[in-house]
Amino acid sequence: MERTKPGDYKSALASLPLQLTPGCNYCCTAWYRTEDLPAQANIAAPAIEYRENNVYKRMKNLQAKASPEWKKVTLYFEATAECNLLLRLFYDLTGKAWFDDLEIIIAEQAAIFPLKPMLQHLGPDGDVLIQCVDNEQLRFRPGDFQLFLECPELDLKIAKTLDDQGQVAFRLGSLPDGEYTFQAYLLDLRDKIILAQDTFTWFRRASLKPSPGQATLDEHGRFQVDGKPFLPVGIYVTWIRTLTDVKRVAEGGFNFIHSYTAAHLNIKKENEFNGLPAQEMPGTKMGSPEWAENVRRSLDLLQQHGLKLMSFPCRDEFRHSTTLAAYTADELPTSEIPRLRKLRNDYARAFPLTPVVALTCEVEDVGQYARAADLVGVDPYPVQTEKSRSMAAVQNFMDRLSRDNIPFMFVPQAFNWGGHKTDNFSRYVYPSEEQIRSLALLAAIYGCRCFCFYSYTTIFERTELKDPGSAVTFWPRVTAVAQLLRELEPWLLSLEPAPEVTCTLQKNSVVKAKAFTVNNEVRVLITAQGPGEALAELTIPGCPDLQSKYGRTTNQGNGRYLFTATDIASDVLTTKAEP
Repeated sequence: MERTKPGDYKSALASLPLQLTPGCNYCCTAWYRTEDLPAQANIAAPAIEYRENNVYKRMKNLQAKASPEWKKVTLYFEATAECNLLLRLFYDLTGKAWFDDLEIIIAEQAAIFPLKPMLQHLGPDGDVLIQCVDNEQLRFRPGDFQLFLECPELDLKIAKTLDDQGQVAFRLGSLPDGEYTFQAYLLDLRDKIILAQDTFTWFRRASLKPSPGQATLDEHGRFQVDGKPFLPVGIYVTWIRTLTDVKRVAEGGFNFIHSYTAAHLNIKKENEFNGLPAQEMPGTKMGSPEWAENVRRSLDLLQQHGLKLMSFPCRDEFRHSTTLAAYTADELPTSEIPRLRKLRNDYARAFPLTPVVALTCEVEDVGQYARAADLVGVDPYPVQTEKSRSMAAVQNFMDRLSRDNIPFMFVPQAFNWGGHKTDNFSRYVYPSEEQIRSLALLAAIYGCRCFCFYSYTTIFERTELKDPGSAVTFWPRVTAVAQLLRELEPWLLSLEPAPEVTCTLQKNSVVKAKAFTVNNEVRVLITAQGPGEALAELTIPGCPDLQSKYGRTTNQGNGRYLFTATDIASDVLTTKAEP
């Protein structure tokens, strides 16, 4: 196919309706090559287009870079009643593309991952809890499925039937210290097939304890340091350039930084942030004494300002108490999961008890990602233009994560899409403080205990270049939400029972609400999904005198409250009036 005019999208587009079984998982492979395309161009094909009643809903595609040589790509996807295979050049690209030897086959029909042991570290009783997902039949006929587990080192073979949550629990007992490899098979007894199989690497280290200041996870999935739980509230920073950046982040209410470029960490002690340096900075040679000194000094500076660091797994120079977690994937296709699982195992050997986070932007991929991480990061960014009035994309992630019991890190949108687009910047909008707040609070309602905003570099570099002065006005919106999450930390981490909130909708917009309790102090989080008007009556037993923090909720008496909003919106109710 060839496109000669940038605006002529259909000239380089081929579409094929797929007659596949809805709910089943498939694997599409193809070979492609390109000609006369920019080197870093992404043709975004093959792609799966999802529709309902012939109305476009979403797209799943690959990061397929321009290549003059034949290259193989693999795309895993879940079929629906209306889905189309697209071969194309992405919008506005001109040039040629060839596709050959395309094949779609049935993939594994489920994913298996452990909820216990956490951090791949077996406890004294050897408790194991396996979650099976990505197959609707697991919930409809759970008695037909078994999980078979075997371990040659222990001469162990055991099988159990799944419960109605798609889970099965085992107790291995007290094991000697060592590394153990378990094979797991999910069996469909009715149809006599293996739906999925996997290999788990777990460790028993009876005397192993977190080192002083080390971040890890407790038995409830909360981050903790020195035995005390804490709520990570961070922000992506591509290049941590100067101490001014560090101070600005810390003063904004954040307690960690996510860096894509930690391998080149070199925070300057002086040179206050004045102007916009180039997008990338040359670094010293990795492994050199100067490089090691830069890294250690930078980690010390982060620690001095109360910040931890999440980054891609690095060398031993990063054995430092400021490390929060390893970040192993950023929106990669599920064909990378085997490599990510090996990386996680290697990291567990080298940096035991340190959490691993891997991020996906695809709702249907979270189960596969849970096979390769302790927390699955998700980053729906719903606010693009003035027409962006709903956060249904966030709700879709929350529904899947909660259904499948997947621990997760949420990435609130803290940027203007125009900073990443090449077309007319004025088309795009800055999310309001309330929109950013609502995204984060919806994730909190669904049990999120780790937040990482995206992104400092987009605000202060990418977008500032296009819209000078925007960072000064937009940054306070972001920090207000970060500070709110920090204020809510005791409640979001609380294990105390809280009142059950009943939500009765009186308008079409979806409203979610949840209460949290700490020492009889109650906080109720409320969100409106949008679009349109939201009107909901909340009944909160034993809470007759809650106060609205943002003015969207009125007290109707007897523990009843009326929440009113439009589009993406939110409120927080508190036991005591706040300034």
